[in-house]
Amino acid sequence: MGGQLPQLFTIVSDEVVNGHRYVHVKPSDQASFARAIAPLVTAHYFNEVDARARLLRSAQELSLFSGEAFEVTEEDVQLALEEELDAVLPAAWKGDRKKHFDVQRSEFGEILAGEALKEIFGTKIPASRIKHKEIPDQQTRGADVIGVEDEQTTRVTLVLGEVKGSDQAKSPPGVVSGMEKKLAELVTDRRALLQELCWLQEYAEEPYAGVCSRLHASFILKKDKFDIVLAPLLVRTLDTHHENDPGTFKTNPEGFGHKIRWVSIVVEGDLFQIAQEVYRIAREGAA
Repeated sequence: MGGQLPQLFTIVSDEVVNGHRYVHVKPSDQASFARAIAPLVTAHYFNEVDARARLLRSAQELSLFSGEAFEVTEEDVQLALEEELDAVLPAAWKGDRKKHFDVQRSEFGEILAGEALKEIFGTKIPASRIKHKEIPDQQTRGADVIGVEDEQTTRVTLVLGEVKGSDQAKSPPGVVSGMEKKLAELVTDRRALLQELCWLQEYAEEPYAGVCSRLHASFILKKDKFDIVLAPLLVRTLDTHHENDPGTFKTNPEGFGHKIRWVSIVVEGDLFQIAQEVYRIAREGAA
């Protein structure tokens, strides 16, 4: 099955095997892809409308408390917003670490994965792991993407996503074993999953606060009233993508004890360079 999806992606292939699903997508328009995804990237780190309102309100209070009237011009505000945006985005790569450890490259993949889940499956993402991390230049911790589906029903589906990017020629690439380990841990280690549900309950945006609280209560009270789907999402380049990339997720999905939803996001070009370009455009957001 295939077809045109709104916004970012086109489905190249979509296969269901014994209830497990394997989807290959590509950007709908590779030429404009960086500019299309950049505003979505910015939104995970920075809300210009809120930042502007907060800055103007605080400037007014500062004037009142200091007893000294001063004028804040539009130019002052714009320069301040540009500086704040640059501060909350992960720093541009300076050659001080290997490219595949670059924070921009990693978080670009996580944002892509979240958008793919929303567009293809209608998954709701109650909270952004990136938005709520403490230090912009450090990697996020925990499950890369946590989503919910069927949230209006009596049995909610919890989607646990692990995201990796690889341009390694080998198939499956080495990162897939790490994805296997991480997702298997989440569903076999009760403490690890409870930590994720505690985080989700704390940071869920208001429309999803209720369902996330129900998930948490259901689990901690051992009245599990939800299903789990494991969603490994691999960002690949056009010249390295291979049908064997899912590895054990496809050869032995039953070993994970839950439905598998594999997504290959295949882009043209070098993953590192694409991420660099996207974040360069994102930095122009307040300009």
